[in-house]
Amino acid sequence: MLLSDGSLYFDKSKRTYCIQFTNTVEGMLDYFRHITNCEFGKRNFSYNRCGSAKSARFFSVPIAKKLLSEASTFRTAPFADGTHPKCKIPNSILLSKSFTCAFLRAYCSCDGSISIDRSHPRGVIDIACYNPHLRSQLSNCFESLGIRVSHSTHGLRVYDKRSLSIFSTKVRFLDESRISDSRSKNLGVRKNALLDSCFP
Repeated sequence: MLLSDGSLYFDKSKRTYCIQFTNTVEGMLDYFRHITNCEFGKRNFSYNRCGSAKSARFFSVPIAKKLLSEASTFRTAPFADGTHPKCKIPNSILLSKSFTCAFLRAYCSCDGSISIDRSHPRGVIDIACYNPHLRSQLSNCFESLGIRVSHSTHGLRVYDKRSLSIFSTKVRFLDESRISDSRSKNLGVRKNALLDSCFP
């Protein structure tokens, strides 16, 4: 979740590390708090508004160091010169099919969307990812599960029926994940409900 809608950085004013997750869906924030408390013990969260989204954050040097030992950076946004940080999915995730599925489930719940319309009556899943290093690794994760994806400079797409079926059975979305695009007629609908409707 930190490689999609999260961040980890050193807060100079507090002289400690901040671990933060930002999302527009309250259920996703609840899930972030839940898995954090399960993994690291009960944490004290603070909250900030970021436009239409909300951030849940906590501070901890030991937890930040543990996370950074798994992935050297959680920054995916480009630097001022236009280059992208070489973020890397932890090896512990890549070495296990079940961990790969769980990682993709969390990532797609944050930065993935599903659409069913006249252009795509059988459904299409778009996964936003502007970082080319991370996008390539995500593609490899999908391919390792037998899911074909198409590439663009802004992300990946799952579109053929067989790949959608594999996604539906092996990956899916978190149950807390909902359509948050205010322009969508499916605003507020669970992503898994739309996914299941592709296979009546």
